Amino acid sequence: MTYTTWKTGKNAAGWIMGLQNLPLKVAVFLRGTIVAAVLSSVHWAPDVTLEGAARQGMTVAFGLVPAIFCAVGALLLVFGFKITKDVVDKAQREIDARNA
Repeated sequence: MTYTTWKTGKNAAGWIMGLQNLPLKVAVFLRGTIVAAVLSSVHWAPDVTLEGAARQGMTVAFGLVPAIFCAVGALLLVFGFKITKDVVDKAQREIDARNA
């Protein structure tokens, strides 16, 4: 929030706090969509035991795919997030100087 206030000159705390729920809402939506798509793609039926390729497809879809998304997210955070503590401290000092 400090960085946004420093960059725009406006306090965006409410907007940022409101947006924190967005990834959760999107994830819940995608979970329902992906689960239905995977079950449909392996021709799942509640009274049939899955074997062979269908079982392997379920394992990949529910194990490997989320792991890949998690790894991509971690890489984006590690290499894409460039705001350090020094940048935040500098921004806070400038905000305090503006408000004084």
